[in-house]
Amino acid sequence: MVVVVVEVVDVVVEVVIVVVVVVVVSVVVVDVVVDVVVVVVVVVVVVVVVVVVVVVVVVVVVAVVVVVVVFVVVVVVMGTGDPFGLIPGPRGTPLGAAPVSPFGETPGPSGTPFGAIEEG
Repeated sequence: MVVVVVEVVDVVVEVVIVVVVVVVVSVVVVDVVVDVVVVVVVVVVVVVVVVVVVVVVVVVVVAVVVVVVVFVVVVVVMGTGDPFGLIPGPRGTPLGAAPVSPFGETPGPSGTPFGAIEEG
């Protein structure tokens, strides 16, 4: 009977050793898999961020090119001279300023302002 008990204890010890080895190997494998998953996730996030930044830069560059082309078409090709729309006042003066004579005279017909009638 003692021999049978010793053999059973020996088998139980071997089973426990096998279970411990399997658990240790499983923990190591799970740790490696987790590390690989973390690395893959980080790489994917970095790639997505780089793609988004590149797309934003391309959109900004295209927008700037479109604005420049529209400006060139309006000013050069169409020859309007008013890139910002109609500016009141005579052409050739900044922001509609009236030219003044160096002798202090104002250009235009002489007379009364705003259509007033002179008394006689």
